[in-house]
Amino acid sequence: MLKSKVVLPRVYTPGEAGSSDRFPQHKGKPKISYSQYNSWCEDAYRGSYIGKYFLGVPDDGNIFTDFGGFCGEYLETGEDKSNYLDAEDIKWLNTVAKPDNAEYEREIVLDRGVYVVQGFIDQNYRVEQANGDMDVIDFKTGGDKKVADYSSEDYQQTTLYCKALVDEGIKINYSGVQLLPRKGNQLDKSANHPMRLVGKPIDVPTPYSEARAKKFLVKLDKVTKDISDHYKCYQKFFGVM
Repeated sequence: MLKSKVVLPRVYTPGEAGSSDRFPQHKGKPKISYSQYNSWCEDAYRGSYIGKYFLGVPDDGNIFTDFGGFCGEYLETGEDKSNYLDAEDIKWLNTVAKPDNAEYEREIVLDRGVYVVQGFIDQNYRVEQANGDMDVIDFKTGGDKKVADYSSEDYQQTTLYCKALVDEGIKINYSGVQLLPRKGNQLDKSANHPMRLVGKPIDVPTPYSEARAKKFLVKLDKVTKDISDHYKCYQKFFGVM
């Protein structure tokens, strides 16, 4: 765990941007998310991270994140507020298991001492209330080739979620990704290849272990320090206070 102070573009603020009031002890701490970590690690997306978080350039997302958001919102609310999803999309989304006691977008805050990691679990639910066992599910949309990506050691989003829950005293029963097969490359419904769901969810287990979490957190701390060093340099040379 890092000992020296870090400076990040965002700080944790309870009640802001979907945050709950469950973690008031972390108010004002520098914060990072898994998506920010992932963007910094990917050469193709690091520039976008700097533009959004250092320079404040608006990020409108892209068609893939938009479509994933439409699907996620339907799974959470049972409504298509986007008015984009068609009957075929709804049919496949309705094959996703949604237990009566499922919770959606549960906030987690992982304490790393000098900073915190904030995230929102797509779906989690108690398996046995008596012993606190919990299933943690992350929903993704993408082609079949994505199965290998989410099965690899590089994918650690569910590890982060599970570690935060374990720190809350919760025992993890299952951790995995529900990959919703997707085809198409445009959101325009009149296009030749509009974006659509094309099959049942694919279960991709991402087994949680303390060893896996420990290994990932070493890398997370290293990346966070790297972001902090770059951000402090940006502040120094551009006179940002």
